[in-house]
Amino acid sequence: MFEIRRLRYLAGISAAQVLDLMQKKSITSVFVVDAQLRPLGLVRIHGCLRAGLE
Repeated sequence: MFEIRRLRYLAGISAAQVLDLMQKKSITSVFVVDAQLRPLGLVRIHGCLRAGLE
């Protein structure tokens, strides 16, 4: 079963901070939205790690 969690954070959060959040919360993907909550993209933990973020 899947669980959907809604998390909102301030715009401008760094990729390293997103990765830290994902690791702490055991999240593998995070939607990127604008101030009106319109989708802009998707950040996946595998992409962050592949890019060398720690």
